[in-house]
Amino acid sequence: MKGLEVQEDGKILDKDGNQVGQLVEGDAEDLAGYTIGDDGEILDDDGDLVGRCEVTPEKAQELAEQAEGRLKMLLTDSNRSYQVLKFSRASTANADW
Repeated sequence: MKGLEVQEDGKILDKDGNQVGQLVEGDAEDLAGYTIGDDGEILDDDGDLVGRCEVTPEKAQELAEQAEGRLKMLLTDSNRSYQVLKFSRASTANADW
């Protein structure tokens, strides 16, 4: 959510207008327009913490599913690379040089 802004109702919207987070600490009307920083923190001009937001459960689930899919893809690619390496080593070991 870093870089997104707090809305007047406390919602955090992505660039497409979909809700991805919610203000959980601080007054939404006072923090409207503030930019979200690291770890969902909202800081004032002096760098003081004035609010905090969290990812919605739906967005958290979506991100978890995306991460799981990427992990499966990486593991599949790693397994393929291992099989090719294993085959290559076996072929080289059995070669008549």
